[in-house]
Amino acid sequence: MAPLWTDIPNLWEPSGLVHFVVGVAETRKFAAHRDVLVALCPVVEAAVTGNFKESERQEVQLPQFQPDDFELFLRFALSGAFCSLPEVQPVINDNLVLRVVPIAAYLGAKAMLDVMEEHVQKAATFATVLAFEEANVSVHWDEDVFSALFKDVTIRKNCGPFQTHNKVTFDLSTPARESLAKLSSPTLAQLVKYLVERKCLET
Repeated sequence: MAPLWTDIPNLWEPSGLVHFVVGVAETRKFAAHRDVLVALCPVVEAAVTGNFKESERQEVQLPQFQPDDFELFLRFALSGAFCSLPEVQPVINDNLVLRVVPIAAYLGAKAMLDVMEEHVQKAATFATVLAFEEANVSVHWDEDVFSALFKDVTIRKNCGPFQTHNKVTFDLSTPARESLAKLSSPTLAQLVKYLVERKCLET
């Protein structure tokens, strides 16, 4: 896959860097090509070109994300080739995908989200009971859309409009159970938030 930023004019002409300060307990500072991040991320563009302190410093604070996750985000943003990362060969690492998605969604990087859509849908197959219970999310859904996203999950229609005490219940296949055990609760909560933001689910 070609890099996402191949159509940015004058990419290799010096235009300065934009810095990101990421994390709270463990803080790291990243520098990236300003034109690339501005072209990919409307939130970054607004921050570093508007009348904000970020514009003066060319520095964006992201305390809500982990530095290691942001490093993965930058690698994908600058390469545009997620599947070429050594960590995801030969099998896509769903947890790795989900670490990048919340950052891309927050920064408005639609091109990146579109590229990852297929991988997110695969990961969503395994984010089932715990995703909703631990995020404490009550959901309603269009059955056709939901079934398309969660291809390997059978909806257990045992109570009203597929809900039981504000919890959604599923029957899981053995592979789904095994993969589910590898995902952390915060990541699952982030996935639910991502699906809600993409209007796949409605709270």
